Amino acid sequence: MSVSGKIPGGEYLYLDKIDTHGAGQICRLKFNGKEDDWSFAIYKYSSQRYDSEEIFFPGEEYVNGTVESALKAGLLTYSPY
Repeated sequence: MSVSGKIPGGEYLYLDKIDTHGAGQICRLKFNGKEDDWSFAIYKYSSQRYDSEEIFFPGEEYVNGTVESALKAGLLTYSPY
């Protein structure tokens, strides 16, 4: 599995993954002005959108405003195993 991040000309950072099942979204982060202050929104495949209100998913306990924590939470949510 590989993970990529992109900021397509705005305030959002999108974390995506590529594994044996193909490419897929993990989460979206919104920059709030500080290195350790990002808002988190998990990607929900059931509705095909990012949801910042969703709090019940594997790894949610790791979300603390940093990019590293978002990556850890997202990878636990969408584990390839």
